[in-house]
Amino acid sequence: MLRKLHIPAFAFLIAAGLGTGITGLVHRHEVTSATEKLERELTDVADLVSERVNRVSTVLMATRSYLGTRAAADMPRDRFARYVESLAHAGAIDGIHGLGLAEIISDATEAQMLERLRRDYGPERVFWPTERAPGLHTAIMLLEPADARNLAAIGYDMYSEPMRQAAMRASMDSGQPIISGPVKLVQEITADQQVGALIYLFMDGTEGSAQPGFVYAPVRMGRLFESIGLGGASPVAIRVVDASFPDPVLYQSATFAELEDADTILSTVETTIAGRKWQFSGRRNDASGLFSRWPLTMIVGAVSLLLSALIALAVQGFAASIRHNREFAQAQQRSLQEKDLHLREMSHRLKNALARVVAMTRQAGRQADSKEAFVTSMTQRLQSMAQAQDLLIRSATEGADLYTLVSVELKQIYGDADAGVTLDGPDIRLNATQTQALGLTVHELATNALKYGAGAALGGKLAITWQVQRIGRTQMLRLVWAETTVDTISEPERKGFGSQLIDSCIRLELGGTIERKFGSQGLTVTITVPFDQPAPRNRKA
Repeated sequence: MLRKLHIPAFAFLIAAGLGTGITGLVHRHEVTSATEKLERELTDVADLVSERVNRVSTVLMATRSYLGTRAAADMPRDRFARYVESLAHAGAIDGIHGLGLAEIISDATEAQMLERLRRDYGPERVFWPTERAPGLHTAIMLLEPADARNLAAIGYDMYSEPMRQAAMRASMDSGQPIISGPVKLVQEITADQQVGALIYLFMDGTEGSAQPGFVYAPVRMGRLFESIGLGGASPVAIRVVDASFPDPVLYQSATFAELEDADTILSTVETTIAGRKWQFSGRRNDASGLFSRWPLTMIVGAVSLLLSALIALAVQGFAASIRHNREFAQAQQRSLQEKDLHLREMSHRLKNALARVVAMTRQAGRQADSKEAFVTSMTQRLQSMAQAQDLLIRSATEGADLYTLVSVELKQIYGDADAGVTLDGPDIRLNATQTQALGLTVHELATNALKYGAGAALGGKLAITWQVQRIGRTQMLRLVWAETTVDTISEPERKGFGSQLIDSCIRLELGGTIERKFGSQGLTVTITVPFDQPAPRNRKA
């Protein structure tokens, strides 16, 4: 069975291997296409963020010009608030949490600045933190709109915190708007906290009588990305980090971590936002099945598998056809051989039957005293031949007794006279196979005895004995056929068909052995075959 499946299985594996390779190439193409599409979508998001931050930068430059033309005393809070409100109505500051002014504190201006701060935001206001290291310090003097978050930041020295300080110094050096790295805004006073950043633009105070400092915009990242349409459901889940400070994450879609666990396609683009490099990573938010995600891969894979199975079936059918033709040819050959064997056996049996009739006629003629006695003897012998043939036919399904089988055959040689014949052995019931094989064997031995051996002349003797012996764990039937002849006999130069038939019956059918010993006055044949039936009862004939 395994050999029959070997070639079809090999064909299936080859076809499946080729199909797997093609499917892999198609899948790689689909992954590349999906990755490129995701990169384009991320680039679009990055462009939207960059555009929004650039708009804020433009507002900061306009605000710097607006403040630079006025003295600090001429810019009270209410005027700045109206200015910011007008920008908000125009949509110019969408995505940020307001606009502010942080002035540089000096010994000469500190008292005056504190007075203005308390005038605009209340007498309890102070510059904080109160402990200052040597160096530059700033204070948030204006921050609108004046919601609770922004009011919490009034008076804060942003230059005292390293991340803010780095961005402020970069703006001082470049004169351009610079966004800080990720920070926690001092405005985050509620449970709804977001990662923040600040966009600074240095104002050197050379224009008009403005105080040196920074116009700036506090950015809550969640609000910034919501302003470009990423707050709700989106086909792409993104995560944005500062390339230099990836922790904390600037922004992350709600489904990004889940898609990361699902090992979906990841794509990353990097862009510069107001002087800092941001990395935009994206995963497609695709909850559909594999077929929807990779249609070409699934189709090519299914077709490849189907073709592999069809090829295997075709090869199996072709191999089966070849095998059946070979088996048919072998069956024909066996049939011809069996037919030839049957013809040879029929010819041999016919010759044996005629030889037996001739020998029985000659023997009956020697023994008969009258014509009537001759006819009676011949009739008995011919009837014995018929009985022996009937016994062999019945034994094909029923089996037979060994004593009966042997005695029926011997009646053809000696008739009713038992002179010179000895049968000795226990009662043994043979099965169908044993009866057929031993029946043919005894028939051949009896025919040869009648033609050439103990039955060929008066005075010949025949002794047949059998017994059951145990050899190791195997029970064996041992039968000895011993002929004593009047005339000298010799071993034939070659085996005839009868001897070959005996060997086939004993050795091949019964799995036994046969040994022939020729003496000057007789022949002894010893037959030993397996016998697995219950122990027989002793008897003597």
